[in-house]
This record gives sequence, C-alpha cells and structure tokens, in this order.
Amino acid sequence: QEQLDYVMFTAHDQYQNLSKSFTANLAGDLFELPGGMAGFALGYENRKESGYDDPDALVAAGYTSGNARKATSGSYSLDDAYLEIALPLLSDVPGAQLLELSAATRFSDYSNFGQTTNSKFGFKWKPINDLMVRGNWSEGFRAPSITNLYRGNSDSYINFGDPCSSDWSGYSAEVQARCVAGGVSPTYLQQTNAGLGYGGQTIFPFTLGGNANLGPETATNYTLGFVYSPSFVQGFYISLDWYKISIENAISTPTSDFILDQCYVAANGDRSYCSADYFVRDAAGRITNMFLLPRNLAEREVEGYDLSIRYRMPDTRWGSFAFNWDSSYVATDKSRANKDEAWDNAVGQYYQDTPGWRLSSNLTTDWTMGDFGLTWTMRYRSSLSESCVGVTAAHLAAGLCSDPDKLGEGGVRDPRNHIESVVYHDAEARYNLPWNATVAIGAQNLFQKDPPLAGRAFANTYDYSYDTPGGFYY
Repeated sequence: QEQLDYVMFTAHDQYQNLSKSFTANLAGDLFELPGGMAGFALGYENRKESGYDDPDALVAAGYTSGNARKATSGSYSLDDAYLEIALPLLSDVPGAQLLELSAATRFSDYSNFGQTTNSKFGFKWKPINDLMVRGNWSEGFRAPSITNLYRGNSDSYINFGDPCSSDWSGYSAEVQARCVAGGVSPTYLQQTNAGLGYGGQTIFPFTLGGNANLGPETATNYTLGFVYSPSFVQGFYISLDWYKISIENAISTPTSDFILDQCYVAANGDRSYCSADYFVRDAAGRITNMFLLPRNLAEREVEGYDLSIRYRMPDTRWGSFAFNWDSSYVATDKSRANKDEAWDNAVGQYYQDTPGWRLSSNLTTDWTMGDFGLTWTMRYRSSLSESCVGVTAAHLAAGLCSDPDKLGEGGVRDPRNHIESVVYHDAEARYNLPWNATVAIGAQNLFQKDPPLAGRAFANTYDYSYDTPGGFYY
C-alpha cells in the first residue's frame, strides 16, 4: 500500500458547460382569412455559451500514466430574433377542405460568426377530408459547440500507416518523389510500438482538440408527404414522407489516413495537407505529431422515405387488436471529406458505430381484452457490406471476410464481408390494477439472437447499434 500511495495520485479535474439566456415571446391572431384566423409568433433571445476544462496539474503536465490534456476555456454570445406566420387561406370548399401556408424566419447575430438569416416555408392541403398533403422547405444553420471550438488539446496514440514507409505495398515512384520532396529518405521505415514497418500504433502522442477557427454548418432541407385516413375504414391511417437534406461546411475531423493520402498518395490530392497545420516530421522522417482537429471541410446529402401505417380493428368478443408498422428507407446517405473528393455513399455499408442500414422497420401487434394486454414487436435491420482489405488468416477463420476474392471497379481486388440482416422479437404482457396502476413483464430480443460479427467493429466483434448478446428481461 505504501508503494501504491507513492506512485498514485487523486486527479482533481473540473469541467463546465454553461448556457445563460433571456427570452421574450409574443403570439396571437392577426386578421381573419377565408380559412380562419391568421396567426403569428415573434420573439427575441439573448444567449451566452461558455465552458472550461481545467485538468489536474499533473495531467496537464503529462506526468501521469494516462494521456496529457491541456486546460482551456472559451465563450461566445448571440442575439436571435424570429417571426412566424400561419395563413389559413381556404377551408370547407370543394378541392380545399384545408389550405394553409406558413412561413418563418430567424435572424441571428453571433459574436464570433457574424450575422445570418434562415427561413422556412411550408404548406398543408386537404383536397378531401380523408387526405392531407404537406411539404416544407427550410434553411439550416448550426453553430459549432463550445466543445468543437474550445476543447483542450489532449494526447492520443492512434494506429496509422505512413505512406512514406518504403515497405508499404502502395509505395511507388510518384509517392517516393513526394516523400523525398518533404524531406523523407527513400529508405525510411515507419517506427511504431511494434517495431519497424508500415502500420501500427504511433510512439509519439498525436494531438486531439478543438478549433477556435471553426465556422457554422449550413443546410437546405426539403420534405413532401401525405397523410391518408379513409372514412370508410375506421381506425386506419397511413403517412408517407420524402425528405432530402444537404449539409455544407459540415464539421468533421480528418483522419490520419486521409491527411497523409492527400499529401502523398492521391494523384490530385490537396497538398495543403502537407503543412505543419496537419502534421510534423523530425529530421529522421518520423511523424512526431499530427493535429486531428475539427474543420469545416465535409459535405453530406441524405435522402429517404418514412412510412407509417396504423390500424386499430373494431372491438370483438375476443378483444381489440391494433397494428403499427413504421419503416425508414434511406435511398442516399453520401458524404465527402471535402469538395475535391468523390462522394462516398454509406447506404448498405458498415462503418464502425454507424451502420448504414438501407431499411429499418418495426412492426407491433397489440391485443387488449379488459384489463389484460399483450404486445409483440418485430424489429428488422437490413444487411450490410464491409471492406475487409488487409484480411488475415484469423479474420477468415472467424468468418469475417465472406468474399475475400471479390473484384471491384476496373477489376481491382476488393474483398468484402457480408453482414446478415437481423430480426429481433420483443414481447410484453401487462395488467391494469384496480388502483390506477399497471404491472408488466416483458423481454427484448426474446429469442436471444446474437448480433452479427463485423471485422471493422471494435475488437472485431459486434457493433453496439445492434442488441447485445442474450435477451433483456424486465
């Protein structure tokens, strides 16, 4: 114990994220239109965001067995003003049981980003009582968070491959020329904690942190859909909505592989990534630091459909039945690290912590009779494909590369692993007690279906977006 007391310490870290705001809002009717009273809402908000991270002095100095982290703090303030109006143009007339337009705009003045105005327009139209069509167009704006801006620099020992390592399989004359121009010897070998050679964990701490020079993200959003509830089928309801979201100047953190690829490998790469703003080398050619900070570089576009169907059957002598079916279909989810890159569509692809399911669907059946009820839910997630480049014999033995000989575009070898679709079953039984209470017993993943394994998941096991192995009972 005396030895532990000598080498151990109690860290005294302090954190804070603080938001202070003053708001004033006013809403009411303006004037009467053929469809009803026009309404409005307006308001003002003053807000201040601040935060700090004050690690223990030993942590900040790097004198512990953990990663060092520097103290940091920052703040910004903004003034917001908004106006919304709703205009019911028509009601209860042929071809327009309801026709309503809406508009909104918000003006924001940030102390660190300047001024911006973002607006929205929408409509609701019921040509008949059973059908409503709806749509919206809007602009989006997201300011960086305090953490994005002012997170303190911290150490991270990551795995990466240096393309200037002469034993790399992709080492070519073009790559060598770029590396030599950057001061790296043609005989250089990457040094990692496992020894010499391409790939592995850095022996030097790389830097993670915030970026006070970040700007806001902007977006344009579209939605269009309908709600149909036929009067001749009591208890039936269906809605279908299409959406498309385009985000520019998205905040993302370039990976070490992307930075080095742009600097040395890509024929038309962005050579600005070779600067000391991104990484530095020592006289021996070793990368002694890499700055993995968030930047306004990325773009993303998402398009898909949401379907919802509800049906509650008329009561019977055997009780009442209800069915709910909710599905989300993603047609496109493409992104790119910057405007010079090709788009990468994530639909149907597996990336760690972000499965790109094309279809997610939940079907629930509910039966109620008196105070007793049963619910059965089926949850479906579509199949995925993941790259297994660099596959090893251990991956093959574990079944983590189902198609190691697959060829991609241009006949280039592109080994892939198929991750099967899954269906989970949940069940619940409940009883309403006389004193206005309910007791329930149930299970999630009733049949204890194991999640599919993925080679790119943490520790080559399963992604936590799936249910954990075994069932959950309550």
